[in-house]
Amino acid sequence: AKIIVCTVKQWDSLSRRWRQRKAVQAVSLCIVDDLHFLGGDVGPSMEVVISRMRYISSQKQQNGGKSASALLRMVGLSASIANAREVGEWMGVPSKG
Repeated sequence: AKIIVCTVKQWDSLSRRWRQRKAVQAVSLCIVDDLHFLGGDVGPSMEVVISRMRYISSQKQQNGGKSASALLRMVGLSASIANAREVGEWMGVPSKG
């Protein structure tokens, strides 16, 4: 397995031309740390990165079907966050009821 570790700003830069970068297209698990910073300075970049990863996933699913390589799992980590359910819904996490 290959692992890419980078900051939000670095991934923002790397994933902008995702159609030309096979490594970005091959990502099947995205772990976003420090979600509690969404309201801070890095928040706008984090929002762009999460939205872009969801978009990439939807494009891969449209073009490649429901195969395992087309699916993207996203994990969000945070120390504490008051609106965890809302953030989860925005990230595309299905509600468990």
